[in-house]
Amino acid sequence: DWKKASALEPLKEGSGREWLEAAKKSAAWDQLPLGSWAWPQVAMYQILIDRFEAQPAAAPCTKMDDYCGGNFAGIRSKLGYLSRLGVDGVLVSPVIEQMPHGYHGYWPKNLTKVNPQYGTEDELRELVVLMHEQKMKAVIDINLNHAGGPKINASNPDDVAQLYPFNKTEYYHSENCSLIHNADYDRGAHFLERCKLYGLPDYDHEN
Repeated sequence: DWKKASALEPLKEGSGREWLEAAKKSAAWDQLPLGSWAWPQVAMYQILIDRFEAQPAAAPCTKMDDYCGGNFAGIRSKLGYLSRLGVDGVLVSPVIEQMPHGYHGYWPKNLTKVNPQYGTEDELRELVVLMHEQKMKAVIDINLNHAGGPKINASNPDDVAQLYPFNKTEYYHSENCSLIHNADYDRGAHFLERCKLYGLPDYDHEN
């Protein structure tokens, strides 16, 4: 909850507490002050959440094809470090719920839920507020090219039923082709727009 997240690093007077209290009462993020939120002028720092920092500290990671423990609390603990670097923008990897082993954020399962491996939605909201207080632009990546993981067949209703909100085969291209090798990307617009990236279910954006 908010109290537990705040305990990780107490907010000092004037350090964004007013914004945080307002954010807890409303999801109207466009009400945050706008004056200094131009595109980063100094440096954009890219973070792969799972591999950046874990709080509490995690054991050394040995399974590189799975989660290693990085989370929102870990990013929060490093905001001072980022600020000292002069960073004024942070690009964060996708935060939504993933298929198994989707530590990188590009095997989306549910576009409406935050990945519990990283923390809660409230923790994410608070993190964004604190980034803004540090004069950092917060950009959160999202994958809208494909859904699911390697074991999801876009033509199998039972497979795509695991995905949300696009949980029917009609939401995906039916072409039996994949983009895997470099040469595949030179085959023209039709292949780029309708074939599956490494076999992953490809959204039918024309639907």
